[in-house]
Amino acid sequence: MTKIGIISDIHSNFEGLTDALEILNQQGIDKTSIYVCGDIVGYGDQPNECCQLIRDLGLITVAGNHDYAVAGFVDWRKWSYEAEVGIKRTLKILDPGHKDWLRALPLTYYREDFEMAHSTLELPEEFLYPAVGRSLFDPWQDVKKTFAVMEEQVCFVGHSHMPTIFLEKSPDRISVIDPSQPLFLKNRRAVVDVGSVGYPRRASKKSSLVIYDRDEHLIEYVRFRTKPLIRIQEKR
Repeated sequence: MTKIGIISDIHSNFEGLTDALEILNQQGIDKTSIYVCGDIVGYGDQPNECCQLIRDLGLITVAGNHDYAVAGFVDWRKWSYEAEVGIKRTLKILDPGHKDWLRALPLTYYREDFEMAHSTLELPEEFLYPAVGRSLFDPWQDVKKTFAVMEEQVCFVGHSHMPTIFLEKSPDRISVIDPSQPLFLKNRRAVVDVGSVGYPRRASKKSSLVIYDRDEHLIEYVRFRTKPLIRIQEKR
């Protein structure tokens, strides 16, 4: 199959995950061609359901910072209050088998014509936000560092929940492309933030995923509305 689907940042929103998978199914993309850029858990109240479905389908998945926090690899105690609450409650309700599965997820994935990470390819374990110039997020990393270690034409990432395409015009010139229109890469390289299916941060509140035609080198975003994330609540 030439087309693949890429999703990210589910954050325990089971409805968002199932809606995304149904969209990809309608596009003729089966489970062997769907990839997950991390953050299956965190924030929401259905981590077990999300982990189980991804595992049942056998989707190729890399770890996000929330996944690694639950796995015990990341110090989350200085994160935002909402993120801390999500991690604490996820640790209480997550099945041990799913925790072990999250612990075993790789940070990066490579195949013959694309790569995948949750945030950056250079120092992926630090979960930095790729940016051109200074990022709205902190901590951040110049996206040129990801381009410098990229071996393939395109790298898919998540983390920011903000659909964004970084297009390499030259080694010293990176453009930020509006992802509202399909983009033919031709001979150019790109770092593609696919956004979030479970917890969108754009004002439109629309979730997003990416369909990539590997033969045509065509990147296309799909925006959709899903049930809002049900956050785990806990008093201070």
